[in-house]
Amino acid sequence: MFSDKLCTKIFMVHPSAMFVVDRDVTIMKCNDAAVNLLNLEHDQIVHHRGGTVLQCINSNNDVGGCGCSHECITCDIRNSINKTFTPGEDSFQIPTELIVYLNNKLTRVNALITAIVLDDILSLLMIENITELNKLKELIPICSGCKNIRDDSNYWKSVEDYIMETSNVDMTHGLCPSCIKKYHPELADEILKENKY
Repeated sequence: MFSDKLCTKIFMVHPSAMFVVDRDVTIMKCNDAAVNLLNLEHDQIVHHRGGTVLQCINSNNDVGGCGCSHECITCDIRNSINKTFTPGEDSFQIPTELIVYLNNKLTRVNALITAIVLDDILSLLMIENITELNKLKELIPICSGCKNIRDDSNYWKSVEDYIMETSNVDMTHGLCPSCIKKYHPELADEILKENKY
């Protein structure tokens, strides 16, 4: 069986934002990924409601804050936590779009919400940002001539620029076997043999 120390270590180093929350989505504990995502200090997160910490746009609609506005009844995070406390349901997962303020900027985040009941009063809440993954699933308009890509602002960009701007991927360049033969015919056989193409 896992020791408490090992479980705590796994919780703290997990790359997705993780929170231990009560039934009212008050955060009791969070991991380092949550601190980094929210760009807040640990004490600005713990003992605060999730919507307040995530700067949910609806948490400001009522003086009571997170959980008190009319829109909170449709909150996927709150409903995921509530679902885990339903008899027969010990975990729940839903993809959703969160509209939150991050770094003082209104941001739409495609997220995968996972909630797992821990005991009678606590659940584990995991929020995975799947925005980049969703962008990669979309159709990408690409010029059939020059192979540039049209972005959301209707500007044409190189494939490299588009990928670097829409994901956390850096580019490196090389030549495929066909281009080695085309651009360096005098060295092609030696290069291809050396690199085992």
